[in-house]
Amino acid sequence: MRKLKIAFFVLALLAFVAIFIWLSRTDYEVENQIIEKETLVLGYVQDMRVTCYSLVEFASTGKTASGKWVDDGMVASNVLPFGTKLKIESFGDKIFTVEDRFMTGWTKADLDIYWGDGLDAYRGCLEFGKKNLEVLILQDKENIFVK
Repeated sequence: MRKLKIAFFVLALLAFVAIFIWLSRTDYEVENQIIEKETLVLGYVQDMRVTCYSLVEFASTGKTASGKWVDDGMVASNVLPFGTKLKIESFGDKIFTVEDRFMTGWTKADLDIYWGDGLDAYRGCLEFGKKNLEVLILQDKENIFVK
């Protein structure tokens, strides 16, 4: 009877450890401070009108409204605060950051993706046009319950 109790205890302990390991499977992307557990991401999805811009259109110096120089992965938005991280439909796992604003009255879009500098970027923007896409607005852990 004692051996049966020990065997049951060991089996229960192994089951507990296996369940604990299975439940703690988490992927971390430290660079962007995004925490994902399987397919669950902290944030919410919003349909947005998305356009893109390049420096050629505006003959700009490349300085954004947030004071940073334009770079790959930056977007402009008048509805989201600076620093907001996003994933945009059809761009895979690429993470964008709001670092710029629109010129007043320039467009009716919600989000404007920085496409690059030069004529190729300008042509790419013309080809991209305006699209209605789903945007995953990621939340940091301090704002997990804020929408």
